[in-house]
Amino acid sequence: MRILDRYFTRLFLVRFVVLLFGIASLVSLLDFLAQGDEVVEKAVGSPVAEIVRYLLLRTPDIVSRSIPFAVLIATLITLSGLQRHSELTAMKSFGLSQLRMMMALVPVAVLVAVPQFWIDSAFVPSSIAKLRAWGVGDYRPVAAADETGFIWARQGQDVVRFSRATAEGLFDVVVFRRDPNGRLVEQVEAPRARATADGWQLEEVTVSRPDNPMPSHHDVWQWRGGPDRSILQSLSAYPREMSFSELLHFVRDPGMGSSPPYLYQFWLHKKLAVPVATVLIVFLAVPLVQGFDRRGGAALVIAAGIALGFVFFSFDGIVIALGEAGLLPPALAAWAPTVAFAAIAGSIALRHETL
Repeated sequence: MRILDRYFTRLFLVRFVVLLFGIASLVSLLDFLAQGDEVVEKAVGSPVAEIVRYLLLRTPDIVSRSIPFAVLIATLITLSGLQRHSELTAMKSFGLSQLRMMMALVPVAVLVAVPQFWIDSAFVPSSIAKLRAWGVGDYRPVAAADETGFIWARQGQDVVRFSRATAEGLFDVVVFRRDPNGRLVEQVEAPRARATADGWQLEEVTVSRPDNPMPSHHDVWQWRGGPDRSILQSLSAYPREMSFSELLHFVRDPGMGSSPPYLYQFWLHKKLAVPVATVLIVFLAVPLVQGFDRRGGAALVIAAGIALGFVFFSFDGIVIALGEAGLLPPALAAWAPTVAFAAIAGSIALRHETL
């Protein structure tokens, strides 16, 4: 059985790597054809260097999105080849069940799902953040900023607005302090805020209150309820572009953030559901391939698998839109396509075993 596991893994990985490279290269080329002119126009130094920089920054997101397609096609090609050469028939004649064939693909699924989660959580957020700071192509700093460029965030009962966040601190800060009923009780304005050991220190502060027509002025003001310095960059990022740990931080503290709490919950679940869906793609191929006749079945199974994959990705896109709009509960919107995909795989496998 270990020999069989290694055999499946070797056949799959060769095809997967080739297909992933081909799909990612094609998508990168199309993306560059669409955005290349703007990249060259905004080039500060050598245009060639800026083009290479743009392609490198786009690579993590393109690879992450290409992995499910590469997994689907690579698995279908691998198993169809085994079926065409009667290898699957020989395995079944020795008593190898369909479930055991699925288990033989477990190493393959793990080798794909774990790096996919790692890329999506570690590399994609940082690369997109750099692209948004660059402001090239479709990546502009629009996630949490208004039309004037200010960034808005929640901090418990308070609402915070600032123009930018750097290693030196926050700039053009306005803190709208509210009571539990949401009424404004105090407005604190400062051109700068510097991080301290126990919070933030606002400089050249103006404090206004609704019950006092005359604002008060202070050289410094201790702001102990300010945002955590470790998540300042996350405040101006869209939840999909955050790492798993950043999303977990906002979910655990629903009083903080620049987006509605349900968005952080939805994308936290989605970060987990995407690798699981990739694993299910691998498992679905086994009953799908065996459901077709050996002669002339390779083209049919690949076409059927690709069609089923596009149906899944289209359904997933629709559910994502509903989840982001808040029309579905976050967990349901994130896991519904994966659960539906698992039901389809299970029904195909059960039908094959019944026949």
